[in-house]
Amino acid sequence: MCIRDRTNTLDVALLPGYTPEIGDEFIIVSSEDTITNIFDFTNLPYIGNGKLFELEYKSSEVILTVVPSPIYWNGTCDSIWTNPCNWVGNSVPDSIHTVIISADAQHCPKLKTGSFSVGNGSGTQRCKKLILMYGGCLETDG
Repeated sequence: MCIRDRTNTLDVALLPGYTPEIGDEFIIVSSEDTITNIFDFTNLPYIGNGKLFELEYKSSEVILTVVPSPIYWNGTCDSIWTNPCNWVGNSVPDSIHTVIISADAQHCPKLKTGSFSVGNGSGTQRCKKLILMYGGCLETDG
């Protein structure tokens, strides 16, 4: 991987022979001081095959990680989170996926109290991150 900073832009290019795998992680910047958004723009390569790069700012590091592509809720069949028919690609997310719920979903996902978690929690309904787009909906049973 080749990384260069040009006028607050992070440019990343893949070197020949490198195949990104989910979980690959690269520390881009490390400091003893607190780091805030130092890159105004990012140019990250397209990986495909259900993977993408994610840039994360931690208190003293900027880390580039290969993560699974987001999974989109379309709510085609019903409001049941665990029904594959409600997800683009028919794949129910788990704790490593980012979930995106848009306004054009046919049904809102209905979450069961106590069995849904975002982040490191447990449960039958979970995801790493949840993005509820403007106009999107989410229901709970409690």
